[in-house]
Amino acid sequence: MGLVTTLRRTKNEKGIDAETLYLIRSYDHDELDPPRPNDKINYGKAETMRIWEVARAATAAPMYFKEFKVFLGKGDDRQKEKAYFTDGGFGVTNNPAQVGFKEIKALSGSEATENVGVIVSVGTARGKDDPGGKSFPQRMKKLASTATDPDVVAEWMDDLNLEYYWRFNDDQGDLHVELDEWKPNRWFTTRPGRDTLTKIENAYYRWANETNNFRRIEACAKELVKQRRRRTVDRSRWQRFATGASQYRCKHKDCKEDRFDSLYYFEEHWRKFHERQRDANDWKDPTFETWTYQKQNGRHATRRR
Repeated sequence: MGLVTTLRRTKNEKGIDAETLYLIRSYDHDELDPPRPNDKINYGKAETMRIWEVARAATAAPMYFKEFKVFLGKGDDRQKEKAYFTDGGFGVTNNPAQVGFKEIKALSGSEATENVGVIVSVGTARGKDDPGGKSFPQRMKKLASTATDPDVVAEWMDDLNLEYYWRFNDDQGDLHVELDEWKPNRWFTTRPGRDTLTKIENAYYRWANETNNFRRIEACAKELVKQRRRRTVDRSRWQRFATGASQYRCKHKDCKEDRFDSLYYFEEHWRKFHERQRDANDWKDPTFETWTYQKQNGRHATRRR
């Protein structure tokens, strides 16, 4: 499942809506009933945008890239309603850990933090220098730095005392790279950007070689591997999760077999009862119900495929 934070405003015949936080999801997330108070997050079906469109929408940083425009209308009315996306890195959304944490709790239908697994938050190690001065450019730079400060959310996450939360960020470092920095970048440069990349790599290795940081990376990696191995204990369960299948059914009209909990059991059934039939290949692929992440009335909802 994927989740991306952006800012979106819409334009139609009635006018232009104000820009608001908009979550692009690869899964359905229906609004709670009753809805949570002061909840301004969008809900609904999974987004139908292509991957490159999601990437473009989420990285349209103001003053660097144009807004990404998407037509929302259909047929002849396709261009009557449009959505404009910009980079969601403003305010608390510049660190999406909080949004993701609340999203997981909402999907599980519980406020318990036990439903949240490993959270890995990776910062950009931007410097904390104060540009100082009172000129207009310096004031604007300071304002932008304050408005996009990711440490506000990082401190909020730290206060939760989650067992498997890791924040990796060199907040005391001296890495200063502007969003559009790419040096050298001249016409006849054989390796454009090498100076910028070298600066970033050197800063990372200095940070990662510190004993405490190395141990935290190692602890995080061990926990991720441990959880991955747990998934393989019951391979059929992992297969259903990875493919979105809840249970499998045989499509043969005369088949009286019940649902199959794994693709392996269905294939075993097909070989035993249908493989020698003349139309065997017509029943080789099962039908299945799609498992969804959100619980409804205490149960995970399913949809037929």
